[in-house]
Amino acid sequence: MIDTHCHLTFPQYDADREEVIERVFASGIEWILNACSHLQDLPAMKALAQAYPGRIYLSIGMHPHYAGEVDEDTLAGVRREIESYPYVAIGEVGIDLFRSEIPLEVQEGVFRWFIRLAKEYDLPLVVHSRDAEEETLSILREESPCAGFVVHCFSYGPEVAEQVVEMGGMVSFTANITYKRSDGIRESAKAVPLDRIMLETDAPYLPPQRKRGQRNDPTAVRDVAEAIGRVKGMPVEEVIRVTTANARRFFRVGDGSGATSG
Repeated sequence: MIDTHCHLTFPQYDADREEVIERVFASGIEWILNACSHLQDLPAMKALAQAYPGRIYLSIGMHPHYAGEVDEDTLAGVRREIESYPYVAIGEVGIDLFRSEIPLEVQEGVFRWFIRLAKEYDLPLVVHSRDAEEETLSILREESPCAGFVVHCFSYGPEVAEQVVEMGGMVSFTANITYKRSDGIRESAKAVPLDRIMLETDAPYLPPQRKRGQRNDPTAVRDVAEAIGRVKGMPVEEVIRVTTANARRFFRVGDGSGATSG
């Protein structure tokens, strides 16, 4: 299994981070993508990846909640980072209109810049989209990320999922697929071909139903795989096999043996 999106450098893990990570890899997780939501997190993210070579990989980006902080100096810094460290993706970047104080035009401008950067450096794109399906899809159509994109923590219905697939994108599901009121997400998982799906946790957020109210961690990718298996009527082992291959191919990361350094 591969957790394609989590945040292990967040303060929720400060008390027991090493213990959590060891438990994660002992559970059968091949590798994880520690996703960047703010550039200030990069030093801690790099240190963590260096401590677990071949097991923890990094993306670089700015969550749309921080789009208002992005200026020319920020963008120049991102370029320097990409040219000096082997990030496997750009993200998480995108549009978030859920109680956001950042004007849409600001978010759109930053999102477009990151998409173009991903194209320039031939890196896949990790997209954050909340309450912004039309805006997100419109920009993706116009900008056409050429190295591929994934809509992470997918929270829309099957109509949006089908449009993502039609554009050549991937769909990534978290453990919110296990929630009682997540029928729309389960319908999306049913509609999307398995070879276009990846697994993630977005940990420390969105624990599975059995752990609601608790801190999440990457072992919950098993819950996501099981939920997808149920809606598709297939063995969880097949879900794990195909989604693992999808993640390796999408992020261009090997088999977790350590041959490809994080």
